[in-house]
Amino acid sequence: MWQKKKPKIFIGIILVIVIVGLGFYRDFIFININYIIEQLYYNKEVGHYHSMYEYLIPLDVSGLMTLKWVLTLTFTLINLLLSVLIIKALLISFSKPLNLLYLGYLMIFILSGATYIVGKLIGQQDLGYTLSRRFMGTLQSPVPLMVVTAAHMLFYREGKNLVMDNG
Repeated sequence: MWQKKKPKIFIGIILVIVIVGLGFYRDFIFININYIIEQLYYNKEVGHYHSMYEYLIPLDVSGLMTLKWVLTLTFTLINLLLSVLIIKALLISFSKPLNLLYLGYLMIFILSGATYIVGKLIGQQDLGYTLSRRFMGTLQSPVPLMVVTAAHMLFYREGKNLVMDNG
């Protein structure tokens, strides 16, 4: 089930720390961009964003929203890459967990896009955007990795591979 090689385990643990830290960093960025959007949208004199984000002030609300979508896709891809590396570092049998991870990412990505489009089409743009954002938020977190790892642990037994084959 789990790797027994110490260098791979060490790398896996470091990558787990990185993916968790990346989540906090992502939240920090998005919270500050949202504060800037709030300041611009409501014409507030004082913004509550961190001073290191002042360079974004020249952007308008539309530009900041576009930046958020670009960052969403970037963080999604980074989390997918880190999840793949963690699975390869920590699990002995990783072909089926990787396939499950890829399938999960693809399905949630499609669901997110479909939700956004349907929301626009039926006149519920805010609801469509909110649901789409929630789905994409899942892909920008370690949640898919945790689900795949839990499924792997549930179906893989030391010496008895019940569902998954050795990768």
